[in-house]
Amino acid sequence: MLGVIYIRLGGRTLLWDAGNMKVSNLSEANNSLHYEYRKGWTA
Repeated sequence: MLGVIYIRLGGRTLLWDAGNMKVSNLSEANNSLHYEYRKGWTA
């Protein structure tokens, strides 16, 4: 998943924070990590 996000963001460096499960340097990368589920479904 991080590889796809890396390519979509034009090859910018991603700093992964494993403890918090997010990218620490690019907020737009974090938006791609989460999916809004349709009504009736949960994560």
